[in-house]
Amino acid sequence: MTRPEDPHPEIPLDPDAESPDPPGGTTAPSDTTAPGDTTAPDVLLPARVRPLHLRPGSIALVLIGGTLGTAAREALTLAVPELGGVPVALFAINLVGAFLLGILLEALARSGPDQGVRRALRLCVGTGVMGGFTSYSSLALAIDQLMADGRVLVGAAFGLVSVVLGVLCAAAGILAASRRTPRRTEGAAR
Repeated sequence: MTRPEDPHPEIPLDPDAESPDPPGGTTAPSDTTAPGDTTAPDVLLPARVRPLHLRPGSIALVLIGGTLGTAAREALTLAVPELGGVPVALFAINLVGAFLLGILLEALARSGPDQGVRRALRLCVGTGVMGGFTSYSSLALAIDQLMADGRVLVGAAFGLVSVVLGVLCAAAGILAASRRTPRRTEGAAR
């Protein structure tokens, strides 16, 4: 059995997963392949490099960014009082965070391959800062608290509006970045 050819090998299926295949998508001949046969055997290939999520440098970038994002969220939630028991700061944080994440990821995707400084920015600012800044686990706790206080409709509305507007804010961020960031062409200098 052979693997189907990837119609878009330039686009990673998962930017954090390194391909175990050498450049060009072929494997070196082994005892089980005929001379000149460069097709991959139908077995799992050993990884050549440590996966991105297990590299100390990547972990450090996410840790630093996450610490900053979480500290910013905590400071804002302590500074802005709840409005009628509804955590408006958390609501605003999640919407702003979704918008900024949309801008960041679209701008990075348009500026070239996910490597070097672009990858470091994605990990530190995208996964770290924005991941720590936004908090859908805190949203779930706020919804639970509202419902436990007998405000079931307020809790349900708060959750639904937060998620729907969060998706719309992320889409708006993507749209904003797509209008301001030209797509990098293959022949452009890095």
